Amino acid sequence: KQLEVYQNIADLTVKAKDQAVFKCEVSDENVKGIWYKNGVEVKPDARTHITHIGR
Repeated sequence: KQLEVYQNIADLTVKAKDQAVFKCEVSDENVKGIWYKNGVEVKPDARTHITHIGR
């Protein structure tokens, strides 16, 4: 099944103590996204939280 990207990820600049929130909206809410940074999968940890919210 082919997905459509409704909202693309954009670059974001924040101050050191501010929170950065990245979103990507796709056409099928049941598909779990996987985030990558520089080709490496981003895993949740104490500083990084990943959520999947269906509509």
